[in-house]
Amino acid sequence: MVSSIARVSTMIICVLIMALPLVAEGQESPIEFVHVGDGIIDGRRIAPYIHAWRSYRVDVEGNEHELAIWYDTVSVVHRDGKDILKRVQWIVSEERIHNTAPERS
Repeated sequence: MVSSIARVSTMIICVLIMALPLVAEGQESPIEFVHVGDGIIDGRRIAPYIHAWRSYRVDVEGNEHELAIWYDTVSVVHRDGKDILKRVQWIVSEERIHNTAPERS
């Protein structure tokens, strides 16, 4: 069972994330576009990780039922002489396994 504290924490995080564009809206800054390979972004600080979240539904009687598990992974792979980040997300449920980020060649 998911605790009330976990639900409230999740709701607070969601509200903060949705409010970010409103906070930044009043600030003036020049628009800077990022292009692949231009060196503006350095991903070396991003550490590989594996995360998983469980999603639930609650029926009218208050019983919780697990719907799916959402997985999110980042790993470092070596390609064309460079280390690059590879991110894969997928959902596992009783009905299906759905890869939300198919790997591209």
